[in-house]
Amino acid sequence: MLGLSALALTGLVAFTLVVATMTRADGPKDPPLATSATIDPDRAVFTLVDHGELPLEAGCDQLAYHAQMAMWNSALADDLLDFGCAFPILTDAASPVSAPTADPAMDLSADFAPLRYQDLIGALQRAGFEVCTEVRIVEPPGGGFVYGFIFHLRQVSCVSDAAEIEVVVREYATSAHRDVAARRMAERDADLMPLALGRWVISFEDLDRSGAADLSMARTAVLDLGGVPG
Repeated sequence: MLGLSALALTGLVAFTLVVATMTRADGPKDPPLATSATIDPDRAVFTLVDHGELPLEAGCDQLAYHAQMAMWNSALADDLLDFGCAFPILTDAASPVSAPTADPAMDLSADFAPLRYQDLIGALQRAGFEVCTEVRIVEPPGGGFVYGFIFHLRQVSCVSDAAEIEVVVREYATSAHRDVAARRMAERDADLMPLALGRWVISFEDLDRSGAADLSMARTAVLDLGGVPG
């Protein structure tokens, strides 16, 4: 019973993440792709696994282990930069990462550089938003997608009557994957107003359909960081 309780507690922690303030790091364009931290395509990526397998020392191996679990969050993703881990930390062994066929019309002018999620959240906080929840996107790596997070925001306070704004951040393995994803998202649903920034495609949605001004403020905060429309 103790083991089940520990798993239950870990699951609770995975979905009640606390977001911290942030710093920024720059990096090279389209760095070499990692080959050591691949996932087993026959195993669910987002389920808890035996913590007895967790590497004891902090570093890239431990982070690669965490990245295969539901508890993976933006703060841990930022640790990849602190340890200088190979990127992407997760790849689909059944579908090796390769860039899409070159199409200059799909290219965007956003630099493909590693940015800290904490910088992004800090920009939203400076725009007056409180981050109320953060969850991982439930989608395994593949097709250039590495991982991503969904943030729910409200102006001033999470208990305010302000509209709930959803910001979805999807991280990609190469600039080509990012640009194609941003272009296609804009074509499919222009209301999501996708922006390319660093390795990310960031989209925005007013879940209450009553906060157009708040939605614009959130998007402007990302534009001010250097976001480029898809």
